[in-house]
Amino acid sequence: ESERGGHLVKWESYVRQRTATRKFEFSNELKTLIRQGIPADFRSDVWRDLVYARVQDMMGRKGTGYYQALHELSDKKNTLMDKQIELDLLRTLPNNKVLQPSGRFWEASSLFNRF
Repeated sequence: ESERGGHLVKWESYVRQRTATRKFEFSNELKTLIRQGIPADFRSDVWRDLVYARVQDMMGRKGTGYYQALHELSDKKNTLMDKQIELDLLRTLPNNKVLQPSGRFWEASSLFNRF
């Protein structure tokens, strides 16, 4: 239990430091923390920041309307692609709550269709 508390303290320190500097950097420390598990309280913010850090240069090149353009493009249904994504999601993540019938499957598959 104390090990778990220590892990949470490390995450709190990391998040506090990142918030203070407004800078998100990939590091060995971050890699280790992620491999040990991201606490639920920080998970959505950490994943958002990870994705943003990876795509911010592309966002600069593609412009602010890039996601919307992908969205509009994916609205033109490609049924073969849609079916393959659905099969891959269900096969790859069979226990994911979002992909269960009571979850938000279409929201998740819609996101994958855009990319």
